[in-house]
Amino acid sequence: MSKPFWNFLKNTFFPIKKTETSKILAICFLKTFISSIYAILYNIKDALIISAKGSGAEAIPVLKGFLVLPISILFVYIYSSMNNYFKKTTIFYSIMFFFAISFLLYSFIFRPNESYLIPIKSTKTILSFIGSKNSHWVAVYRNWIHSFFYLVAELWTQACIFILFWEFVNRICTIEEAKKSYNLFIASGSLSYALSSFLLYYFIKLKYISLNSKIQILMIVAAIQIGLIMLVYYFLNKKGSIKKSVDEKTKLSFLEGIKFIVKSKYLISIAITVISVGLTINLVEITWKANLKLLYPEKTDLMAFMSKVSGIQNLCSLFVVLLISGNTLKRFSWKFNARVTPIIIMITGVIFFLASKYKNILSDFSFVLGISTLKLVVILGAFQVISSKICKYCFYDITKEIAYIPLDNEAKIKGKAAIDAVGSRLGKSGSSYIHVLVLWLASTSSVLNVTIFLIPILILICFFWLVSIEFISKKLNNNLINSKDIST
Repeated sequence: MSKPFWNFLKNTFFPIKKTETSKILAICFLKTFISSIYAILYNIKDALIISAKGSGAEAIPVLKGFLVLPISILFVYIYSSMNNYFKKTTIFYSIMFFFAISFLLYSFIFRPNESYLIPIKSTKTILSFIGSKNSHWVAVYRNWIHSFFYLVAELWTQACIFILFWEFVNRICTIEEAKKSYNLFIASGSLSYALSSFLLYYFIKLKYISLNSKIQILMIVAAIQIGLIMLVYYFLNKKGSIKKSVDEKTKLSFLEGIKFIVKSKYLISIAITVISVGLTINLVEITWKANLKLLYPEKTDLMAFMSKVSGIQNLCSLFVVLLISGNTLKRFSWKFNARVTPIIIMITGVIFFLASKYKNILSDFSFVLGISTLKLVVILGAFQVISSKICKYCFYDITKEIAYIPLDNEAKIKGKAAIDAVGSRLGKSGSSYIHVLVLWLASTSSVLNVTIFLIPILILICFFWLVSIEFISKKLNNNLINSKDIST
């Protein structure tokens, strides 16, 4: 291989200086393990609650809207308070230890004793009192064991990916390093997620291992990877400049941090994009999962299909982030890259909603393809989920994190924690509130009956998202991001 060609490949896929290599590779490993755990959690948490007795996809809006959001706010409060008293290393290790214990507690204590822990009598009493049309509320209570796991899995995304990982990376990387390496971090996560999802697909398909044993094995794997995460984090903290950064403490309280965000139009604009991406993706995904349960009523089949979709999604993300988004970020403006996600989500979301509502129109297409109309709708939904999440991981996440870099230390820690945890949860919970409200107004317990009402809501959210992108872009282009005018 000629030297010019080798240099071309290096500059295209790994444009990192020798002095930066050890740090960048260590961060890639950190993202690899975090994303691998996320793949396990994401691909089983929904299936466990959707397929539980007396439950369905309608239970997800209740969980996200009325349980996950308060817990996320509580976490941000605790995290912000801990930053005032403890080193960041102490906080990081404590949170990781909490998740390892929670995973093992669910798989070895709660789940094996599920038959003894489910409140059957009180569930029947509550259901007879509030009526079957509100059964999705009771399902969360009845299946509290799976609800607990769902909450912990959701918190992993907020705590470990959005806050611990990206807040740490944004503090130790410059803007120049970000432009060269952030796509590598996303690629590491996508590759890890894809491989983990495909392995999970074949593992779940194994018939000679019980589902309880499979869950226990998966949680042991997750706990081991948490140990590896702490080892890599320890290695990174041995570096002098990074050690100084993680030893710093912040002064703002949680409420002061919220007030700080409210006073900043720039941070509010970032928050709007974070809320919008959660709103739009989950607004469509819940409807897709409702169709998915009709096609795959068995728990293992549901898990396997979701693992397969996740594997395809992240394998595609890997190629997109390496071959497309990494280059578009260098050649085109921040605004161009930031606009990709809301536009794609809006177009594909509207198409899927229409397909889900008017299934009969697709009967001729499904006949030609030799599949049922329901399967065709599920495939269209899978395409929407895959394309929207590819855009989120490969375009939105990178542009959002770059927008944080110029902020001062207080804004990066407290502001980012509040925006990424609470803001993201508001997005996901907001979609749940929308579903619950529309279900109540339509007097139905099935999200499939209210699909048509979600189309104008989706379009409106994407409009405000694009307006916020315009404001952030102007600030970035005019070089107004500094500690003095960040609150303007």
